[in-house]
Amino acid sequence: ALAGVIIMAVYEGEIRVGFGSLTKWQSHALAVLLFATAVFFLAGVLLRREQRAARRFRETLALSDALLESLPGVVTIIDVSGKIRRWNPNFLGYTAGEMLGAGVTRAVAPESLDDVQRTIMNAFEKGTSEGEAWLVAKSGAKFYCYLKGVRFVFQNGPCVLGMAIDISNRRRAEERIRLQSAALECVGNGVVITRLVPGARSER
Repeated sequence: ALAGVIIMAVYEGEIRVGFGSLTKWQSHALAVLLFATAVFFLAGVLLRREQRAARRFRETLALSDALLESLPGVVTIIDVSGKIRRWNPNFLGYTAGEMLGAGVTRAVAPESLDDVQRTIMNAFEKGTSEGEAWLVAKSGAKFYCYLKGVRFVFQNGPCVLGMAIDISNRRRAEERIRLQSAALECVGNGVVITRLVPGARSER
């Protein structure tokens, strides 16, 4: 709007000062030429701005993809319908093409489906949630994982940023400690310790 006002002022000044002998049609033609030049100039400026913005967006997207794919655990974005919007292939071996648009439960063991769905639902409702579940890799291997979900806005809609970290080694270590404790308790219950008093005889 400001550019239009400036152009109109310049045009009127030029008409009065230097082009007083122009006919009505010549004056209109000159006005159209001036406005067309201004439009093309402004369009060029806006296009360059959009190109710079698009380039910055592509660079930001490339950086986020690189960060996403470099993480050692599962990192995924899940929308309110339960569909996967982003996925990193590092941990479980599924490619992004195999998982995008699919349900996250594709990589979840049957016995952990309820736990995963509850974790996602709690993240949407409360803003954050955590849990544990068995996940299944593309190779068929199973991993016991710690889950973390955080609600955020992605592409103008509510989504959950979900993360899963393999804690199988920790779980195995905890299981060994539990079994060792149980074994020691059983042994302790089965052993009777007696103290012999000097000079005393055991009765038969």
